[in-house]
Amino acid sequence: MFNKNFIKLILVISLLVLGSGCAATTPFKEDMTLTEGPMPVSQIHTPYDSLLSCLSSTYLGKKASIGVGAVSDETGKFSISDNGNGKYVTQAAGDIVQSALLQSKVVRVVNRRDPRVMKLEAAFGGKIKWISSDYHITGSINSLDFLPGGGIDATIYGVGAKYRQHRMLIGMDLFLTDTRTSEVVAHSSIFKQVVADEIGVNIGRFFGNVLVAVDMGEQHREAIHFALRNMLKMAVFEMLSDLYDVDTKSCSSILKNVEGVQDLNQKPVGTSANVEPFDTEAEPVADSASVEPFDTEAEPVATSANVESFDAEADWRDVSF
Repeated sequence: MFNKNFIKLILVISLLVLGSGCAATTPFKEDMTLTEGPMPVSQIHTPYDSLLSCLSSTYLGKKASIGVGAVSDETGKFSISDNGNGKYVTQAAGDIVQSALLQSKVVRVVNRRDPRVMKLEAAFGGKIKWISSDYHITGSINSLDFLPGGGIDATIYGVGAKYRQHRMLIGMDLFLTDTRTSEVVAHSSIFKQVVADEIGVNIGRFFGNVLVAVDMGEQHREAIHFALRNMLKMAVFEMLSDLYDVDTKSCSSILKNVEGVQDLNQKPVGTSANVEPFDTEAEPVADSASVEPFDTEAEPVATSANVESFDAEADWRDVSF
């Protein structure tokens, strides 16, 4: 029924399968050897870090105090699968925004993400000196659309190839609000398409009366949360530029060199070639009172008596991050 070459092929495949199974099996009383991937730990760098560095090289005026409020997931989309349930969009966008503010080095960041530790210290009688915020950032990731994909799949004489592409559209709106007047002084509305594709080949051949089919392929997908991180940093750059009324023409070359999430130019940031120095003689901010840094000497010290005004039972963070 079967020729000798086909029997040899089956034996080789069987040995490979058995060998891989034995290698992957670990006795119950022994720890499994962990697989090592690329660099275990590394800092998160994005091409849009260059924009924030450019801003810090351009603006040399007074620093405003900014806190970050709720930056919530309002897409209403979540995934249900055999591997578990979860939401497509990160629930910690506010933390990314706070990191971007710290990277910019042109603002004083006050922690409004989780004041529970400070409230607890004050409740125990600790002296807490609260720094008020001049502005705060809120907003939402509010659109997540799965766009119709396309592809092709063709087979001729048992040899075929296929290609498919899928796209996702993500949008967000962030707002910079004057804490003392509730006036929205700047905003950013941006979107991005996230792309995924797959390519594959398949071959089918008869060995005697037996059909042997081989299907190989590869998939690529842009990292959704890494794309969101880039979007949030871009939004922070836009709002701070509007707040300080900074001429960002010197930073526009950075945007031209960014494609997707890769910096095509890869030049150092803040060099004299692409960043114009800030004019120290000119008034950096139109309304100096609006960005006057908090006077730590004049601020009264909060004691446990006045911290009690915070409602400990109230849900200060009304959305999940």
